[in-house]
Amino acid sequence: MTPFPPAARGLAAVCLLLGLFAMFLTSFVVIKNGFEERFRLKTAATNSSRPGPEKTPAGRAAPADKPAFAARTDAPETAVAFMRRIRADPGDTEALIGLGEELMTAGEWTQAENFLRQAIRNRPEDKHPRQMLGVCLFRQNKPLEAAGVFEDLLRLQEDPVALYNLAVLYKHHLNLPERADGLLRRALKSPEADRDLLLRLQEELAAPPEER
Repeated sequence: MTPFPPAARGLAAVCLLLGLFAMFLTSFVVIKNGFEERFRLKTAATNSSRPGPEKTPAGRAAPADKPAFAARTDAPETAVAFMRRIRADPGDTEALIGLGEELMTAGEWTQAENFLRQAIRNRPEDKHPRQMLGVCLFRQNKPLEAAGVFEDLLRLQEDPVALYNLAVLYKHHLNLPERADGLLRRALKSPEADRDLLLRLQEELAAPPEER
């Protein structure tokens, strides 16, 4: 068999490398697009759901996801965009919170927890990642840990949403209805409680503790 001349062998090697690079690039684009599509579809499904009392799989009341953290007012970024920002600057707290919110919307509670904890380490005085972390822990069936997060938040500042969420945990998941009642009444007096939250608070005060 006649061997390939050196030039031909070099050209073949270059073609092989280009082919491998093209395969890698295609795979990366497919993974990236699939990741973005996954979050887009999950977000659309979440946003299209009808509003109503939040329930756990066991049927008991859950802390409020929606008012638990402020919605972003800037143009929405995808989870992939937030990841790129974090890769470039691990101290980008806004990107950590944004990615945590995207993951929460997608129901990826454990992954969201990791980024939110880092955001809290970066900015311990910010209530929003703490609110979100409390919901993440609850969604992982860790009501006691979630209550601890809301208690820490309330030691930093009075917040009606944290009061509501902590009351729901005490009343329906930790068997402490009397303590929950006091928290709900405190939240009702807060000037920061909006109309939707006031309605939730009144409904919760009137509702009996659910059977465990």
